[in-house]
Amino acid sequence: MLMPSPGDAKNAGALEVFETILLERAFKKALTVCAITIETGNSPGARVVCETYRSNQLRERNWVEFPSVDAAVVEAGRLTHNKMRNGFQYRLGAVEAEIGVAELG
Repeated sequence: MLMPSPGDAKNAGALEVFETILLERAFKKALTVCAITIETGNSPGARVVCETYRSNQLRERNWVEFPSVDAAVVEAGRLTHNKMRNGFQYRLGAVEAEIGVAELG
C-alpha cells in the first residue's frame, strides 16, 4: 500500500496542475484522445483525472483521489502504460507544441 510522502504536508497550501499527458488512437476513421492530468489542491494528496474524447466530444470523465502526490504519479504512469498497450500513442501537449513552433520560427 502506498502511503503519503512526508513532503505532501509542505505542499498543503500550493495549488498546482501538472502537465497533461495526451494519448491518441485512430480507429475506423475516428480519432480518440485520452487526457490524463494530475491535480493537487490545498490539502495533501492528489487526483488523477482521465478524460476521453472522440471526434472532439467529451465521452467519459473519471477521477480517483490519492493520499499522496507520489501515489497519483504512479497511478498516472500505470494508466498511461495500459492505454498505450491498447493502441494509444503519446502526443505532445498543446503547451509543448506551441513551444516547439516558437523555437522553429
